[in-house]
Amino acid sequence: APGSAAVTVDSRPTEREGERYVGGTLPPGPAEPVAFSAVSEGHARFTVTLDPGAHVLTFTAPGHTESVFRENFRPASHKELSIALLELNGTLRVSSSPIAAVYVDGTSIGPSPISVDRVKGSYRVSVRKDGYAPFETTAILRPGERTELNAALRLAPTPITKKWWFYAIIAGVAAAGAVTTYAIVRANDTPAPNGGTIGWVVTPP
Repeated sequence: APGSAAVTVDSRPTEREGERYVGGTLPPGPAEPVAFSAVSEGHARFTVTLDPGAHVLTFTAPGHTESVFRENFRPASHKELSIALLELNGTLRVSSSPIAAVYVDGTSIGPSPISVDRVKGSYRVSVRKDGYAPFETTAILRPGERTELNAALRLAPTPITKKWWFYAIIAGVAAAGAVTTYAIVRANDTPAPNGGTIGWVVTPP
């Protein structure tokens, strides 16, 4: 059992007496974590003394499943119970504005808002939508806990080649180049003066 496990007997918390616990002496209420007398290889041990008869023992621990035993104990008997409290998954909930595609460790899990259960650990979360800058973060999931992420997406900057005035400037430069080329060509292509049959050439003042 985990190191923070607690036990109730017939919905009553156990009462500690030295190295053992006594069940059925306290009024109903929430259980307190027990102190283990021995811990080795992932197993913890503690002792509970009960009155003879039928009892319901409930074992709990944060982030773990609950385990319930219904047992009938005979006078002066000793019974050993093996308790396995399984670790719960953590829950990841992702929402965004606007609605966008959600990825966990590079795998699409659907559009936001969305919730998924995963074993404890670290996960890379991406929220993406065309026209918006991607949202990237790392989420830490803990057993039995809920982690919430809210991605406020921002519009992606428009590349300069996508702006209307960029093409207007390019078009203007191209037009200016055409005019300059035309003017130079026209100037160089002016024909030489021709005096005709009499050889006279009139030059404007």
